[in-house]
Amino acid sequence: MQSDATQRRVLTELSQAPVVESLYDDPQLRRELPYLATLRESLRTATARPKTPNYNAMTRAIQAHAYAALQGRETVDEAIGELAAALREAAERR
Repeated sequence: MQSDATQRRVLTELSQAPVVESLYDDPQLRRELPYLATLRESLRTATARPKTPNYNAMTRAIQAHAYAALQGRETVDEAIGELAAALREAAERR
């Protein structure tokens, strides 16, 4: 599963990030997939999601209020206030 050939197929046929680092420098792949440098950097600097109680409720609150602000259904100030309240409630529920 981790051979160069297998990982090349995983990348080109399944659009999944390869675990073989040398593939990110392959000239042919870089020509075919110009996003590889960005993908490599994002994987290099990635961090785990923060541990938080009631993660699902917090995620739903962020999605609901961020999208509401982006879509104009809430003002930014309203969205921030509602989001803060929803996050406090989710944190207290544990």
